[in-house]
Amino acid sequence: MKSFALAMLFASCSAIKVDDDAYGRNGEGWVNSSPEVDLDRINISVTKKGGKHTCNTGDWVTFHYKAYLKTSGRKVADTHQTGQGLPLTIALGQGQTFRCFEVGFTKLTEGTTAVLNCPYDMAWGNAFTWPAIGGEPIPLHSDIDFVAEIEECHRMPARK
Repeated sequence: MKSFALAMLFASCSAIKVDDDAYGRNGEGWVNSSPEVDLDRINISVTKKGGKHTCNTGDWVTFHYKAYLKTSGRKVADTHQTGQGLPLTIALGQGQTFRCFEVGFTKLTEGTTAVLNCPYDMAWGNAFTWPAIGGEPIPLHSDIDFVAEIEECHRMPARK
């Protein structure tokens, strides 16, 4: 009797269509081809393709970003509005920025603009944070949509 009930249950189930592959979520203009677990949790949509030079762990990456709350779309960060509008430069893979950037930037190229949909624990996490651009605090456990503009990827920072 139990096997008959299970057979009926499975027979009544229909397949769910998912646009993902074996490695996880895909975005516009980008396909996840890495088995890395953290990368599986990020959705990347490339809005402007860059050059051929891929950012690698250990590179100094210069970039601008805007951050939006996933739930409401409210902008909570914008490097164009803070720090005299200068881009940030970080050593990729050294824990100097959000985990979402550390993982996602390794799949982007110099000159690329992309949206990274990041789970809360790869962005501000459960920290009580005031936005640098003012306004209400960022709610705890907020998933974030980052719009990142990769300006440069170098082994050493460029001197101008």
